[in-house]
Amino acid sequence: MKKFAFLAATVAVALFATSARATFELRISNPEAGATVTILDGGVGDLNPLTGAITFAGTVGNFTFQVTSSATKPVLGSAGSPEMDLHVFIAAPVGGVGVQTLVISASDIGFQPIVPGWHVNYTANDSSLANALISTSVTAYAASSNLNFDTSGVNTGAIAGFPGSGGAASFLAGGTTAPYSLTVVDTIKTNPGLLFISDDALLTPLPEPASIAMLVAGVPVLGLLWARRRKAKVA
Repeated sequence: MKKFAFLAATVAVALFATSARATFELRISNPEAGATVTILDGGVGDLNPLTGAITFAGTVGNFTFQVTSSATKPVLGSAGSPEMDLHVFIAAPVGGVGVQTLVISASDIGFQPIVPGWHVNYTANDSSLANALISTSVTAYAASSNLNFDTSGVNTGAIAGFPGSGGAASFLAGGTTAPYSLTVVDTIKTNPGLLFISDDALLTPLPEPASIAMLVAGVPVLGLLWARRRKAKVA
């Protein structure tokens, strides 16, 4: 009886640990090829042993990835101070016929309490044959449903990475309630012939208004101290 109870408890703990890690997910899709791969944190296809970090290498549809990685809590940030990083590196010619679309999404749930908003910084670099790359963009979402890949909540709007080399945008929490999910979506459109693309999107929380007020209030004080120190040196 005791042995059965121990086995039941072990299975319960294992199931809980698996479900806890599975809240963070990475999804890669190439619609034109009808291909979608979803990698769970700690699941099949995840090359990173750390909880809160997913690394994938391989082929999805007409795209071959040297490495694609994403990180969030507890590796990066926390439930109360949310951060998420999504990095994509394709290092092989893109196949297929006609325009090819690649959508890479990272999503995690259980963020709380609500922060004032979020900021996303996006950078992109590419090398292609005959200007194969058409466009790249990133959009970040926060959803009160607390469901993975929910894009119905407040968002940054599309941040263009190409043409150009990237950009940044912030968005406010608005009516978002806790716990909530965060999703970062990277969309790449290209013609066949793209040699490689490397881009990165980093989501961080906006500071609390009180923190901003303290910073602003501290600037004159620092200026006064600097002036006094300079005056003392001159004397």
